[in-house]
Amino acid sequence: MESMPTFTLAKHGVHSLFLHKGGTKLSNGFFTKQSFETLSELRANNDKAWMEENRARVDTHCREPFEKMLSAISFAMEVNDISLSGSKKTMFRLHRDVRFSKNKAPYNSHVSGLLSPSGTKNEGRGVLYLQINPDGGRIGCGHYMLDAKTLAPLRDKMVQHPNKFRRTLEAVQDGGFDLSMDNSLTNMPRGYKEQADHELADYIKLKSLAVTVPISKTDWIIGDIIERAVSLAQACGPLLAFRR
Repeated sequence: MESMPTFTLAKHGVHSLFLHKGGTKLSNGFFTKQSFETLSELRANNDKAWMEENRARVDTHCREPFEKMLSAISFAMEVNDISLSGSKKTMFRLHRDVRFSKNKAPYNSHVSGLLSPSGTKNEGRGVLYLQINPDGGRIGCGHYMLDAKTLAPLRDKMVQHPNKFRRTLEAVQDGGFDLSMDNSLTNMPRGYKEQADHELADYIKLKSLAVTVPISKTDWIIGDIIERAVSLAQACGPLLAFRR
């Protein structure tokens, strides 16, 4: 049996080994119980005074580990020939835009970011999204919460090539996942009213074409998030490629 190449991730903040294709296992986590305690306190004390006093804790236990995690996942993606990468510049801000929101809490009580084909947040193609919050978190992969203009090519392709989309769904399911049906319009989107009886009408109404997976605190702490992210990206490869 041919031995698998072994790579060190120490330079990416992980002092363990990553085994290439099929032997994937990371035993060193980025986050600790203090990460979740800090986020829980932020959720309970979401104001400027608390943040000024505890910003160093948020950075040390939450944001800096998240940045290291993105770097390690990016390396793991490269090793597995998956064109997704992320870094500090693909993380989202803690500050919330409250101008048009009834919720005036100034900060998000989660830390989030993404990996994309271009390695930026300005990405119209599919991405891998990760979020850690006080209760655990989630990862998602696909085309997430796109505007109507960006969704149009995907919807057009479903209308024109329904069998190809069916095969895409089957491929994702073969990987052990299902497309989320949560972010859906009540009625057919503008420009697609005549497709109300189309066999893929329920999918055409979706505002996201993505798979979402909940992640437990344990998965973040023990480091399984890396393996989970790579596995999800591999399974969602056909979905990420569907727009091309």
